[in-house]
Amino acid sequence: MQTMKQLSKSIGMTLNHEAVEAVEPDASMVDTGVGNRLRRRRSACIIGAGVSGLVAAKVFLSSGYEVFVAEKGPEIGGVWAPSKSYPGVRTQTPRDLYCFTDFPMPDSYPEWPTGHQVYQYLCNYARHFGVMPKIHLNTDVRRLSRLKAGDGWEVELSNGGNVHVHNFDVVVICSGRFSSPKRLALPGSEDFKAAGGVIVHSSEYLSNDQAKGKDVVVLGYSKSATDLAMEALAAKARSVTVIYREATWKLPYFFGNLVNFKNILYCRASEAMFMPWSPSAVGRFLRKLFAPFNLGELARPGGASRVAV
Repeated sequence: MQTMKQLSKSIGMTLNHEAVEAVEPDASMVDTGVGNRLRRRRSACIIGAGVSGLVAAKVFLSSGYEVFVAEKGPEIGGVWAPSKSYPGVRTQTPRDLYCFTDFPMPDSYPEWPTGHQVYQYLCNYARHFGVMPKIHLNTDVRRLSRLKAGDGWEVELSNGGNVHVHNFDVVVICSGRFSSPKRLALPGSEDFKAAGGVIVHSSEYLSNDQAKGKDVVVLGYSKSATDLAMEALAAKARSVTVIYREATWKLPYFFGNLVNFKNILYCRASEAMFMPWSPSAVGRFLRKLFAPFNLGELARPGGASRVAV
């Protein structure tokens, strides 16, 4: 393993692209350190190697930029990284609607790909567009500051206890909405844990062994909550209780085991039901009148309920 000092002497330090498997990151992608950018080209630092980070890196590469992708985790993929995905997770959007327009998912994938398949797809996307060699895993961004001349950014990067500062012309923050788990501070939680109880976020539920033979309480009622409740039941938990504040409509993948829900929900007629940003008085009246039949009204924040698949 190269030291940070050795790596910083390389030009635009790259990873062993050919050695990276589609499913698992190559060992050379871990603890790679931080390298200097090419001075003769404009440079971009992309923070995060999730879905948006990979796309941003691909666009900047195609525009001639020297790209550096800083990913603080051990894998690419964001929420689809195996280290963050619970068992049985799959998309709630059909395959052909969830893929990138210039890189379709394989025909061998099912209608709703599994989390492992989405991760594999993102790895293949990064390899295909030359993004993988630009990704630096286990690399955290500690500080961003404007250069005095106002032409670019100074970025302090940390990897394996080593810290380096580098300048970039552009910084794109793609850390995502779900990069940090939202945890609840509830009265009695410390006593519960002291008595042997375990409290985990959904991103920390990585094996059904965590629920086997135990009394499980799931807080929430959106997709991950109901998925985990089903996973706990499949794992033969002693009991499973779901606690929520607001009910949501649950739509099956197939209505009556015949009609694909995408043919009802993902169409222009259904889209027309959603409340626009600036609805007219007549539009508001009609949507109120037909609210009981309106999936868009149910899905609207603050509406009678929400739709979940």
